[in-house]
Amino acid sequence: MRIVVIDDHDAIRHGVITYLDEHEHECVGSATSISEARAIMNQTHPDLIILDINLGSEDGLALLKYKEAQSVLVVVLTMHDDEVTLRRAKTAGAHGYVLKSEPLDSLIKVVEHCGNRRSSFALRGKIKKLMKKDFDLTPREREILRNLNHGLTAKEIAGLLFLSEPTVKTHLGSIYRKLSAKDRAQAVSIAIENHLLD
Repeated sequence: MRIVVIDDHDAIRHGVITYLDEHEHECVGSATSISEARAIMNQTHPDLIILDINLGSEDGLALLKYKEAQSVLVVVLTMHDDEVTLRRAKTAGAHGYVLKSEPLDSLIKVVEHCGNRRSSFALRGKIKKLMKKDFDLTPREREILRNLNHGLTAKEIAGLLFLSEPTVKTHLGSIYRKLSAKDRAQAVSIAIENHLLD
């Protein structure tokens, strides 16, 4: 399998390349930025890239939107151990995710997993779960908030939930207060950010 390593830290990049060579994986190039990576990928046509998310001031995941990366397997090698970044990598199209705190053997296992064209996402390292804030919303308030997200008015929500419109407005006032939201749009935005609508 032909591999390109993309990381702006010299020691990590060289360490990964050396380890790949020792495990009979062919490293055909390396890069420290998105522009370098695109040029190397155009020249070498790798099967897989090992990609750091932080490339100086650049977001490494931005590389995945370019055509050079469309048909290539992508393993993210990063220090980001949070659920949000993991989700971003998956959404961008990564096939594997390895924390830099893991031994290099973990990286090799993920590379081989992806190289075998297994469809499951490969993950190595402990990801910190997103702390969910529930803002002490009652089940009824969450139900009203979900309907608010669907664009329903207080009157429509009242009809749907068999409540009076003043009762719904009282619940909305409580929701805004608990979320520290000034209006419907901000309340929905806060709810989405904190996974209150899941």
